[in-house]
Amino acid sequence: MKKFLSVFICANLCFVGLCFSKEQLKVYTVAKGDTLAQISQKFYNDDSQWKKIHAYNKFIKNPHWIFPGDELVIAVDVPEEVAKEEVKEEVASAPAPVPAAVPKEEPVKKVEEDSVIADDNWEFDGYVSGEKDRKIIIGQGDTVFLDLGKKQNIKPLDRYTVYRKDRKIVHPETDENLGNLIRKIGVLEISTDIQGNTCTGRVIMAREPVLVGDMIKKQPQ
Repeated sequence: MKKFLSVFICANLCFVGLCFSKEQLKVYTVAKGDTLAQISQKFYNDDSQWKKIHAYNKFIKNPHWIFPGDELVIAVDVPEEVAKEEVKEEVASAPAPVPAAVPKEEPVKKVEEDSVIADDNWEFDGYVSGEKDRKIIIGQGDTVFLDLGKKQNIKPLDRYTVYRKDRKIVHPETDENLGNLIRKIGVLEISTDIQGNTCTGRVIMAREPVLVGDMIKKQPQ
């Protein structure tokens, strides 16, 4: 009876076009006062699922201690469209004229503005190559060198998000590599000092110190 009931429910879910077997990874930034149980309640409507969050975030040594600014990977179930069977139409005796092909517009690439989970092929535009005043700690208001310039069509006042590759995300049960956490570090604005393959930019926002070697990606206009 239990087996029949479970199959019946699954069949009905698929009949209406929804299945919930697919997981999507999201990045959540811990806020002041958060606990894993509260975050579990927010995403799963069940505070007892905090162990699932902990399983995806093994950098947390003690699950009772998380801190504002920590970035957690959350696996959530998302609806998956079930393909509908197409009905074949009868072919007419005389074939209809083929319309002229209309060229498709290239989709606009979305530039991430926050931390993301991506594979090793994640695209970015360049690197932070140095700091103008040779400071050890680079923060808001400081000027940095970038390995981009006129040849890359860099323009004054362009804004770039600064990213840093963090930890690998591994499925807690299968050990499958799910990608890397690419953390947003800050934002910089290009100055007027632009050369052939280099330029300078001023850090206008920093969640933490910017480092030489951090990746940069242009923000959408």
